[in-house]
Amino acid sequence: MMLIIEKDSVTDIVGLKRHYSIWTDGSMVPVNLFEKVEMVMLISPNFEQLEQIKKSNMTACNVYVALTASADQLVRFNAECSGFRVMTYDVGDENNLIKAMLSVFNAKRSFGADLADIRKLFSKSSNIHYKHVSSQITAESIQNIQLAGNATSIVSTVFYDAAFSFEILENVFTWLKDRFSTVDIVASYSSDAAASLGLFLALD
Repeated sequence: MMLIIEKDSVTDIVGLKRHYSIWTDGSMVPVNLFEKVEMVMLISPNFEQLEQIKKSNMTACNVYVALTASADQLVRFNAECSGFRVMTYDVGDENNLIKAMLSVFNAKRSFGADLADIRKLFSKSSNIHYKHVSSQITAESIQNIQLAGNATSIVSTVFYDAAFSFEILENVFTWLKDRFSTVDIVASYSSDAAASLGLFLALD
């Protein structure tokens, strides 16, 4: 199970409910929540929540902390010094980030990229950034993705809708691999949202 700690920004979730639990209270996290948890993801946590995680039975490599560029530097320093896996994301992308991470987490039960690929991504760089691309998915739009640096490695989630055929998905996979030299991909069906991409980037 994946435990998500955030501030009530989630509106819809992919994956079976038994695979995740969400804690939206901004106060301390109850220790009993960690009993059956494989990994924890904190979205813009406060200092006290990080301290509570350190008192749990979670190993540092299974704790992911997502922060915006304007996050409290003390929180970032605490997370990095604790050995947690720290990434950045753009303000407003909380819901997309959680859906993308859950897609990768649930992929181990199906096919495509999985948590092992995310772990390898973090081992290659200390500058991991999540970028959501909501424009129409075409070869041109993928080629035109603007990055803050060179992506040395990438895990990509493709959110597709009913209009997507397997042929179109295969084309998207090819376009992604043409754009990025290293890419691990997982596809996730999204019935109530337009097709989009979620990119976990290891930047230089």
